[in-house]
Amino acid sequence: MTRLTRRELLRAGAAGCVGAGLPGLWRQSALAMSDPGRVLVVVELSGGNDGLNSVVPWSNDAYRRARPAIGLEPQAVLKLDDEFGLHPRLLGLRELWEQQRVAIVHGCGYPDPIRSHFSAMAYWHTGVPHGGEPLGWLGRGADARWPAGPTNTIVNIAQRETLAVRSERHAPIVFSDPKQFARAGSPGSAGVYRRMTRRAEDPQASPNLAFLRDIARTADRSSGIVRDAIASYDSPVSYGSPAASLSQDLRKVAALMSADFPARIYYVAMGGFDTHGSQLPTQQNLLMYLGDA
Repeated sequence: MTRLTRRELLRAGAAGCVGAGLPGLWRQSALAMSDPGRVLVVVELSGGNDGLNSVVPWSNDAYRRARPAIGLEPQAVLKLDDEFGLHPRLLGLRELWEQQRVAIVHGCGYPDPIRSHFSAMAYWHTGVPHGGEPLGWLGRGADARWPAGPTNTIVNIAQRETLAVRSERHAPIVFSDPKQFARAGSPGSAGVYRRMTRRAEDPQASPNLAFLRDIARTADRSSGIVRDAIASYDSPVSYGSPAASLSQDLRKVAALMSADFPARIYYVAMGGFDTHGSQLPTQQNLLMYLGDA
């Protein structure tokens, strides 16, 4: 395991971009800003994953004393070195580790943590603890890197837009089921929608109306491409159990990348990690899905 100080990590991040792959668990540098072909895929484990049972300090006596009921036995852990190992169900990540394609950052957090789940997630998504920042950390990053706001830069595979990708200059593409990625609303509003998207730009128009028109046009142009790319994607690669939402979402990401979709940032999330009860069986199944995907 290559040891990095926090200063070295931050210096490396300033040269490129160190993305929060899994808040509190690990971060993998995947977007080299100097390389126009690089793509960043962010996976969020929603609910508060138990990091100590994911990247396990298996040789630490304090870990075993503090967790007599849920601590993992040393012989079960996938050893990384003499101190740490991965949960036994993270076989897929262990393979990436052996290929030197995974980096682990310990102890990620923010000053003066609070007990509000919703506020804490807002802090993670904005990167501004104890603040009222309205834009996401990835959205602000995209604004800084691509200030002209090219279309289709950000794809958020979800039922609704996550705060992390909220941007001032970019309208993220948000969808869960590509077959249903189209205009929603009553048939009676369809005509108004068409007129709004086809009307010529009016320099005197309301900025809010212009923003809505841009989002509508982006969705119209993109929805057909997204549906066709995902429907036609064929790969011998297994993404794990079809029952796992993450495996299906990462397959959608791969389909769009294979179709040369112009997005540079993809954001997906996997829920269920709020494991206050029955943690051992619940977390092991979730981590198996994660490792496979």
